[in-house]
Amino acid sequence: MPTKSMSPADHDLSKQVKPLLGLSSGASDDELDSERTSTESVVFNWLLTGDENEAMQILLRVATQRPELMRRVTTNTEIVSDVNKRERKDDNKQSDAAPVLPLDEPLPAAAEAPGSSSAAPVLQFASMMYFFSEDEGTVEVEIFRLGNKQERSEVNFRTAEASAKEHEVYVPTSGTLVFEPGVDRMKVPVQLLQNPAWAPTLEFRVELDAGSCKNAMLGKHGWFTLIKVEDIDGFPSRETDVTRIAAKQAQASGKLTHHTTYKGLQQVVQQMNSLTLLAAYFKLNFEDPVVKAGTLKILLKDVLLHVYDIMRLLISVYLVDYVLKHDHSADELLFVQDREGSLILISAFILVPNIVLHYLDWLTPSWRVAGVSRKILQSALIRRFLHYNEQSKVDLDVGNLIVAVTKDVPELVLMGYMNILTIASDLIKLVLVLGYQFGMPLLFGTSIRITGILPLVIFPVMLLLWAWCRWDSTMANLQRNNVCWVELVDNVYHVINHSRLICDYAKRTLSIKYLDQDIMKFNASDVERLQMQANNNYFPQWLGLAMTSLYTWFGGMAVLGGELGLGIFLADIAIFTKISNSWSVIYAAVIDTNLVLPGLQRVAILMNLATDLEVREKMVKHMVATTKAMEEAIVQQWSGEVTLDRLPIYMKDIIFDYNLKGPDGESCFRQVQVDVSGSFKVEQGQFVALVGPRGGGKSTLLRVLGGVSVSGVTNLTGFFIPSHLKVLHVCADPILFRGSLYNNLTMVHKVGEDNEDGEKSLERVKSICEAVRMPEEILALIDKEDSFSWDAILSQTQRAQVNLARAFIDNPDVLVIHKPALLFDDETSMVVLQQLKKFVTNRGLSEPFDTWSLRRPRTCIFSSSKRYGTKIADKIFLISPALGICEVKANDITEAMLS
Repeated sequence: MPTKSMSPADHDLSKQVKPLLGLSSGASDDELDSERTSTESVVFNWLLTGDENEAMQILLRVATQRPELMRRVTTNTEIVSDVNKRERKDDNKQSDAAPVLPLDEPLPAAAEAPGSSSAAPVLQFASMMYFFSEDEGTVEVEIFRLGNKQERSEVNFRTAEASAKEHEVYVPTSGTLVFEPGVDRMKVPVQLLQNPAWAPTLEFRVELDAGSCKNAMLGKHGWFTLIKVEDIDGFPSRETDVTRIAAKQAQASGKLTHHTTYKGLQQVVQQMNSLTLLAAYFKLNFEDPVVKAGTLKILLKDVLLHVYDIMRLLISVYLVDYVLKHDHSADELLFVQDREGSLILISAFILVPNIVLHYLDWLTPSWRVAGVSRKILQSALIRRFLHYNEQSKVDLDVGNLIVAVTKDVPELVLMGYMNILTIASDLIKLVLVLGYQFGMPLLFGTSIRITGILPLVIFPVMLLLWAWCRWDSTMANLQRNNVCWVELVDNVYHVINHSRLICDYAKRTLSIKYLDQDIMKFNASDVERLQMQANNNYFPQWLGLAMTSLYTWFGGMAVLGGELGLGIFLADIAIFTKISNSWSVIYAAVIDTNLVLPGLQRVAILMNLATDLEVREKMVKHMVATTKAMEEAIVQQWSGEVTLDRLPIYMKDIIFDYNLKGPDGESCFRQVQVDVSGSFKVEQGQFVALVGPRGGGKSTLLRVLGGVSVSGVTNLTGFFIPSHLKVLHVCADPILFRGSLYNNLTMVHKVGEDNEDGEKSLERVKSICEAVRMPEEILALIDKEDSFSWDAILSQTQRAQVNLARAFIDNPDVLVIHKPALLFDDETSMVVLQQLKKFVTNRGLSEPFDTWSLRRPRTCIFSSSKRYGTKIADKIFLISPALGICEVKANDITEAMLS
């Protein structure tokens, strides 16, 4: 077998290893050959008796860079067999689980590494997430080929719907990517569709098909990418773009940042014409295909109902004045010249259409007008909230968001959009009544009477005058009631989320006192609202009764004088009642529509608070471009096969500057500023500790590395993480939600979901939980599907164990974690830190050891609160305002640096 030529990296490795072997780093190859016998002995003895971590690092590098050598070793020895025997002997409890590579065993090489000459290359997207604006037209996502590029590789791709729907947000596409020899990357074009109507930030996926791979395999995390499409229009329309209007006003006033705050947007919204805002929302909602189709069906159904009512009036006149009137000849009857036959026909006409109308009413909910209308806004509010930047999160009163999602949106749909359909329906009914008043005299040979048409004119005029007089007092009352409701909800949220603090400090009585005050305040405002609503609703009823009473007198006198038929008189009374009822419904619907205006204003504010999407889009483009440029530079510098695993993670002269503004948008109540010089460079597959004084910037740097705080990064060129890596940020405070323990550990809703590669199997989940020393009684709860509030059940230490196990189960490429050992005693801390180290060296926890060489390197960057963490770290960086970023040794660490 020919000898492999040494790359610069191999020479560097040789220089590092030779001193350990007692050889001069400048020794020539001839000298090495002459000393081969003694060298073999030194190497063997050093591997047996030397430092375990150093020996492991050397073996890892050999396995990565010369996998064919390791394969020959395992072929000619029985190492793998010995490892399997020891695994079965030491871990009888997990005999059925896939074996895990121990730290103290040689690395197996049963499979080829992706970078070797014979292993199939890995295909994955250049970034796990892309951000685009809808007006960018055709965009491109890039796929990398890692490893052997000497042969042709193929894979099929396709777009897949998520919240974004094909033909609405993007044009679906699919095809085959063919990587010719030497080609290491290709692009997939996707056409985005620009819609003039507003839409929330929506996502769809581009996926690679594992079953179609030829001479290739897919990356563990990068086999799909998520494309987020940001709408360029404001809510609810381009014409009523609250953000644009606020920006213009802020520029005119000189308060350039005021328009981005909640208070600034609130002032703009309150100055806007409320009816214009409401009309823009109705138009937006109607443009949804499902809502539009359902709306038209509802209106058509109501037209059929009103036509049926008018026909019944005509039938009643025909029945009283012709069929039941004996002095009228039966030969002159319509359809059937027989009174009994006519009665049967009339009875059937009254009954049969109602069967159809009943069926249509039963079918109406399935048209999903209300459900889809609610989903559009409720989903969009949560999507927007999850993308808020730091300033918006500070400005946000959580009570406003809760009220918007649970109260404002349902009322906006039910009392807003659905009421518009009610108004349209009753207006159609009044038009048909007007047609009846003109058509009935022609049909029955009587004269047109002004008394039958007069109510159609008087009612709208009187109601408009009444509404105009009551408008200001009505809106003021609604605003007061709405403010009281938000304050009550916010207080309830405060009590629920801070119940532990309230109980610990014996503030139950005081909390209940304040809550009672908010309840009484809301009840008082609600009494005013209900009384006002009663007065408003009774006005059209009084108006209708007055007009019906007057017509009863004048019409009754006409019947007694023989000037008017009884059937027509009774039909007119019914018409007066219908007119009164219709205008009452229309007036009540208009008032109810006004009730939703404060809620619509709140929704408009929340929909237009600033997000960090633009910053994230810039960052992703920077990472992708830098990844490409760095890989090309490495290829030119180094010989041999090169993979993206060689790309480092680095920061240089990082500047993080973010000023949190007050409600006025100008005053600064907190300035977050980290400006440290120096460089921070980490190779993939390293275990890295950050130390430094309290408040020196460790947490901020970890949040930047984890992709949590991106808005304040002012020098993107000084920050780089290879774009294809999956990065997970884990905060120091354990966060658990109500659900099963399995839900909390895997972040999925049920066992087996999102588990294509077995990473979230019960066996692996339990194995990892055991590795972090989770108690047996807690382990037994993983199988249970019961939902609990785990904060009240688990201790702080146990919650920290769940928090750590969840990160291991997710199995990211880069794990960024804050003070992982802070909440544990010394013994458990050592176990936790050892498991983090094992996560790096084994490329994941509870993973089959025979696929080690096929997995991507794992990197862990953590802030260390324990000295042991610095002792086993591959690199240690001191973060401080005085010294900037600098690498230090474990022996140089002081207690102050572990704060």
